[in-house]
Amino acid sequence: EADAADARGIAAARAQALDAAREARGRAAAEVAEASALHSRALRDLLAADKARDHAMAALTLRMGICAEVVRRVPTLPEYARPFARSRAQSTVLQAEAAAMRAERILHTSSAVAAVAKERLRR
Repeated sequence: EADAADARGIAAARAQALDAAREARGRAAAEVAEASALHSRALRDLLAADKARDHAMAALTLRMGICAEVVRRVPTLPEYARPFARSRAQSTVLQAEAAAMRAERILHTSSAVAAVAKERLRR
């Protein structure tokens, strides 16, 4: 009778250990799935930020070209329009530079988030 009680105790302990192992595997799988989803979102955000930076840099290049053309043509403008044309062209370039800097900051932030997500997924 004591042997039967010991066998039942061992069986119960074994069943508890198996349940705990299944639970731990389930939690680990859920954590991996969450980290994988986070990494995927981070990569998607990184690609979007890279594309936005490329567009901002293209806009900056275009605006700088327009500014150079305006400045080149300033001598042909009437006297009253010259200061306005220069300041408007410079303002346009400054706005484009600010947009390019914002896009660059977003890209760096997205890159850092992607690196953290990758590290979390690696663990």
